[in-house]
Amino acid sequence: QASLQRLCNDLRKGQLLDPLTGLGNRSFAEQTLNDTIRQVESRGGAVCFLMISIQNYETVKDTYDTTIAGELVLSVSDRIQALVRPLDMVTYYAPGQFALILIQPSIEQCTAECYERIYQGVKLKSYSTSAGFQEVEIAMSIWAGTAERGPPKVNTMMETALGNLERSHQQDTNVFEHIS
Repeated sequence: QASLQRLCNDLRKGQLLDPLTGLGNRSFAEQTLNDTIRQVESRGGAVCFLMISIQNYETVKDTYDTTIAGELVLSVSDRIQALVRPLDMVTYYAPGQFALILIQPSIEQCTAECYERIYQGVKLKSYSTSAGFQEVEIAMSIWAGTAERGPPKVNTMMETALGNLERSHQQDTNVFEHIS
């Protein structure tokens, strides 16, 4: 039984796509962020790790069920993908959380103001589900860096962005964490 459990865990770790959204999962986000950091190291520019959380995801799931919560996630996923550039990577990081990996020519283009359009575009829309229209409470955080003082660390970027999601929700604004 222990070997079967290890085999199942190994298979899950090898999967890079989220079955609900078809987007990359957390492992895919980590790989993509690592690749993007290496690209910034060799070619210059800035890497931006942007997280968007559906703060009322658990409430929707508890009020209705996982099917309605899944419909909400799919609608938000479609909206996010419509708001970003084709080269930007959108992943479904965790239940109710999306991670975007973006590359910019300079750190000056990695400000909260630059991504306000995405924040407002997701937040100001109600989403259709089979249980009716659902409002969303959105939190967003951004971590950006360059390789000028050494490449950013994947774990630092992810942990900081995750930690700032709650502060973003409390302040009802997007939180920007800038390290160059």
